[in-house]
Amino acid sequence: MMEYLNKFLIPKLKSGFEKMALEVNVTQNQIYVGIGAFFVACLVANFIKRIRSNYPPGPTGLPIVGYLPFLSENMHLDFIEFGKKYGDIFR
Repeated sequence: MMEYLNKFLIPKLKSGFEKMALEVNVTQNQIYVGIGAFFVACLVANFIKRIRSNYPPGPTGLPIVGYLPFLSENMHLDFIEFGKKYGDIFR
């Protein structure tokens, strides 16, 4: 069994990895840009989270229109459900 692995399977795996390494040509600058973009995205997400913490709890809405498209015709019932789920706005 080991002879088969050493003779046939391992050389095929090595050649497959070498082909992949040749096809994936990533420069050091691309790696730095990717890492930098990741950290910038983390900072932006943290900033947005900190800004949103000043608002009362509630469902996340869409830009400009908010949660209006998701409300039913009986908005007062929707707001009662929001109150049960997220708590009171005024205490």
